[in-house]
Amino acid sequence: MSSPTDALLFDVPASRPPSEQFLDLAADYTRFNDALGLFRPTAASGPALGAHAASVARLTRAALASVQAVHDQQPYLNPAMVEATVRIKQLAHLSGGAAHHLSEAQAALTGAALADPDGTSLPDSVNLQIQLARELTALAPEAALASATGIARERQRRQPAAQTGSSRLSGASRLWPEVVSRSVTALRVS
Repeated sequence: MSSPTDALLFDVPASRPPSEQFLDLAADYTRFNDALGLFRPTAASGPALGAHAASVARLTRAALASVQAVHDQQPYLNPAMVEATVRIKQLAHLSGGAAHHLSEAQAALTGAALADPDGTSLPDSVNLQIQLARELTALAPEAALASATGIARERQRRQPAAQTGSSRLSGASRLWPEVVSRSVTALRVS
Protein backbone atom coordinates (compact mmCIF):
# COMPACT_ATOMS: atom_id res chain seq x y z
CA MET A 1 0.00 0.00 0.00
CA SER A 2 1.45 3.34 -0.98
CA SER A 3 1.15 6.44 1.09
CA PRO A 4 -0.08 9.75 -0.30
CA THR A 5 3.46 11.07 -0.20
CA ASP A 6 4.64 8.36 -2.64
CA ALA A 7 2.73 9.85 -5.54
CA LEU A 8 1.25 13.17 -6.39
CA LEU A 9 -2.34 13.54 -5.30
CA PHE A 10 -3.05 15.75 -8.27
CA ASP A 11 -1.19 17.37 -11.13
CA VAL A 12 -0.31 21.01 -10.82
CA PRO A 13 0.09 22.61 -14.21
CA ALA A 14 3.44 24.23 -14.80
CA SER A 15 3.27 27.98 -14.73
CA ARG A 16 3.40 29.50 -18.15
CA PRO A 17 5.80 32.27 -19.05
CA PRO A 18 4.39 35.77 -18.52
CA SER A 19 4.72 36.50 -22.24
CA GLU A 20 2.23 33.72 -22.97
CA GLN A 21 -0.06 34.99 -20.23
CA PHE A 22 0.05 38.45 -21.84
CA LEU A 23 -0.79 36.94 -25.23
CA ASP A 24 -3.78 35.18 -23.71
CA LEU A 25 -4.76 38.47 -22.10
CA ALA A 26 -4.60 40.20 -25.50
CA ALA A 27 -6.85 37.53 -26.96
CA ASP A 28 -9.30 37.82 -24.05
CA TYR A 29 -9.46 41.60 -24.45
CA THR A 30 -10.07 41.15 -28.16
CA ARG A 31 -12.97 38.77 -27.49
CA PHE A 32 -14.37 41.14 -24.86
CA ASN A 33 -14.12 44.15 -27.19
CA ASP A 34 -15.71 42.20 -30.03
CA ALA A 35 -18.61 41.10 -27.82
CA LEU A 36 -19.13 44.59 -26.43
CA GLY A 37 -18.91 46.08 -29.92
CA LEU A 38 -21.70 43.80 -31.12
CA PHE A 39 -23.85 44.38 -28.03
CA ARG A 40 -26.97 46.47 -28.58
CA PRO A 41 -28.76 47.25 -25.31
CA THR A 42 -32.48 46.88 -24.91
CA ALA A 43 -34.73 47.38 -21.93
CA ALA A 44 -34.18 43.72 -21.00
CA SER A 45 -30.36 43.83 -21.25
CA GLY A 46 -29.66 44.17 -17.53
CA PRO A 47 -28.32 40.61 -17.07
CA ALA A 48 -26.22 40.89 -20.24
CA LEU A 49 -24.66 44.13 -18.98
CA GLY A 50 -23.92 42.39 -15.69
CA ALA A 51 -22.18 39.59 -17.59
CA HIS A 52 -20.07 42.10 -19.54
CA ALA A 53 -19.15 43.87 -16.30
CA ALA A 54 -18.16 40.56 -14.69
CA SER A 55 -16.12 39.65 -17.76
CA VAL A 56 -14.09 42.85 -17.74
CA ALA A 57 -13.63 42.56 -13.97
CA ARG A 58 -12.16 39.09 -14.58
CA LEU A 59 -9.82 40.65 -17.15
CA THR A 60 -8.71 43.13 -14.49
CA ARG A 61 -7.79 40.28 -12.16
CA ALA A 62 -6.05 38.37 -14.97
CA ALA A 63 -3.98 41.45 -15.86
CA LEU A 64 -2.85 41.90 -12.27
CA ALA A 65 -2.07 38.18 -11.96
CA SER A 66 0.08 38.41 -15.11
CA VAL A 67 2.03 41.31 -13.64
CA GLN A 68 2.55 39.32 -10.46
CA ALA A 69 3.85 36.40 -12.54
CA VAL A 70 6.51 38.68 -14.03
CA HIS A 71 7.55 39.85 -10.58
CA ASP A 72 7.61 36.28 -9.26
CA GLN A 73 9.83 35.03 -12.08
CA GLN A 74 12.10 38.05 -12.41
CA PRO A 75 13.11 39.66 -9.12
CA TYR A 76 15.13 42.29 -11.03
CA LEU A 77 13.16 44.14 -13.69
CA ASN A 78 15.04 46.14 -16.28
CA PRO A 79 13.42 49.18 -17.93
CA ALA A 80 11.84 47.12 -20.74
CA MET A 81 10.16 44.78 -18.27
CA VAL A 82 9.09 47.65 -16.04
CA GLU A 83 7.50 49.32 -19.07
CA ALA A 84 5.64 46.13 -19.95
CA THR A 85 4.33 45.58 -16.43
CA VAL A 86 3.32 49.23 -16.01
CA ARG A 87 1.39 49.01 -19.29
CA ILE A 88 -0.48 45.94 -18.02
CA LYS A 89 -1.20 47.64 -14.68
CA GLN A 90 -2.67 50.53 -16.65
CA LEU A 91 -4.86 48.05 -18.52
CA ALA A 92 -6.05 46.66 -15.21
CA HIS A 93 -6.93 50.16 -14.02
CA LEU A 94 -8.76 50.99 -17.26
CA SER A 95 -10.57 47.66 -17.12
CA GLY A 96 -11.73 48.44 -13.61
CA GLY A 97 -13.15 51.70 -14.95
CA ALA A 98 -14.88 49.84 -17.77
CA ALA A 99 -16.43 47.43 -15.25
CA HIS A 100 -17.67 50.42 -13.26
CA HIS A 101 -19.26 52.00 -16.36
CA LEU A 102 -20.96 48.76 -17.32
CA SER A 103 -22.29 48.34 -13.78
CA GLU A 104 -23.59 51.92 -13.94
CA ALA A 105 -25.31 51.13 -17.24
CA GLN A 106 -26.87 48.05 -15.68
CA ALA A 107 -28.10 50.11 -12.71
CA ALA A 108 -29.56 52.77 -15.02
CA LEU A 109 -31.30 50.10 -17.04
CA THR A 110 -32.70 48.45 -13.92
CA GLY A 111 -33.92 51.82 -12.64
CA ALA A 112 -35.56 52.57 -15.99
CA ALA A 113 -37.26 49.16 -15.99
CA LEU A 114 -38.77 49.93 -12.57
CA ALA A 115 -39.95 53.36 -13.74
CA ASP A 116 -41.25 52.10 -17.10
CA PRO A 117 -42.36 48.46 -16.76
CA ASP A 118 -43.36 48.36 -20.44
CA GLY A 119 -39.71 48.89 -21.38
CA THR A 120 -40.40 51.38 -24.12
CA SER A 121 -37.51 53.71 -23.36
CA LEU A 122 -33.80 53.26 -22.84
CA PRO A 123 -31.98 55.89 -20.77
CA ASP A 124 -29.34 57.83 -22.70
CA SER A 125 -26.86 57.14 -19.93
CA VAL A 126 -26.87 53.43 -20.80
CA ASN A 127 -25.42 53.97 -24.26
CA LEU A 128 -22.99 56.56 -22.91
CA GLN A 129 -21.71 54.20 -20.19
CA ILE A 130 -21.29 51.37 -22.71
CA GLN A 131 -19.39 53.68 -25.07
CA LEU A 132 -17.08 54.76 -22.25
CA ALA A 133 -16.40 51.11 -21.38
CA ARG A 134 -15.58 50.40 -25.04
CA GLU A 135 -13.17 53.33 -25.17
CA LEU A 136 -11.38 52.28 -21.99
CA THR A 137 -10.56 48.82 -23.35
CA ALA A 138 -10.18 49.65 -27.05
CA LEU A 139 -6.37 49.61 -27.07
CA ALA A 140 -5.96 46.80 -24.54
CA PRO A 141 -5.19 44.01 -27.06
CA GLU A 142 -2.41 46.02 -28.67
CA ALA A 143 -0.94 47.03 -25.32
CA ALA A 144 -0.99 43.45 -24.02
CA LEU A 145 0.61 42.26 -27.25
CA ALA A 146 3.35 44.90 -26.98
CA SER A 147 3.98 43.87 -23.38
CA ALA A 148 4.17 40.19 -24.35
CA THR A 149 6.66 41.00 -27.08
CA GLY A 150 8.80 43.09 -24.74
CA ILE A 151 8.85 40.43 -22.03
CA ALA A 152 9.65 37.65 -24.53
CA ARG A 153 12.50 39.64 -26.06
CA GLU A 154 13.98 40.40 -22.68
CA ARG A 155 13.76 36.80 -21.53
CA GLN A 156 15.43 35.61 -24.72
CA ARG A 157 18.17 38.19 -24.30
CA ARG A 158 18.83 37.06 -20.73
CA GLN A 159 18.99 33.34 -21.49
CA PRO A 160 21.72 31.61 -23.43
CA ALA A 161 20.83 30.54 -26.96
CA ALA A 162 21.36 26.88 -26.05
CA GLN A 163 18.57 26.98 -23.50
CA THR A 164 15.19 26.16 -25.03
CA GLY A 165 12.79 25.65 -22.20
CA SER A 166 9.45 27.14 -21.35
CA SER A 167 10.83 30.63 -21.87
CA ARG A 168 10.21 30.37 -25.60
CA LEU A 169 6.73 30.91 -26.93
CA SER A 170 4.81 27.78 -27.84
CA GLY A 171 3.75 27.25 -31.42
CA ALA A 172 0.18 28.33 -30.77
CA SER A 173 1.29 31.41 -28.87
CA ARG A 174 3.40 32.58 -31.79
CA LEU A 175 0.18 32.84 -33.82
CA TRP A 176 -1.58 35.16 -31.34
CA PRO A 177 0.04 38.40 -32.52
CA GLU A 178 -1.33 37.81 -36.01
CA VAL A 179 -4.79 36.82 -34.70
CA VAL A 180 -4.99 39.86 -32.42
CA SER A 181 -3.80 42.26 -35.09
CA ARG A 182 -6.36 40.91 -37.56
CA SER A 183 -9.15 41.34 -35.04
CA VAL A 184 -8.05 44.87 -34.13
CA THR A 185 -7.85 45.74 -37.82
CA ALA A 186 -11.31 44.29 -38.43
CA LEU A 187 -12.71 46.35 -35.55
CA ARG A 188 -11.24 49.53 -36.98
CA VAL A 189 -12.60 48.83 -40.45
CA SER A 190 -16.16 48.15 -39.26
